[in-house]
Amino acid sequence: VYAASFFAIPLFRWFLVRKTNGEIEKRNKAREQWARVLEMPDPPLRQK
Repeated sequence: VYAASFFAIPLFRWFLVRKTNGEIEKRNKAREQWARVLEMPDPPLRQK
């Protein structure tokens, strides 16, 4: 039991961390896209 949990717990944690990091990466990409959109305003907005 000890030997199995010795390998199972870190493996489970690795999958959990990998999933969490993927979600964070997704949010970061969305933020970068919105930042690019805000850096380049529409021409009518620039005239204001």
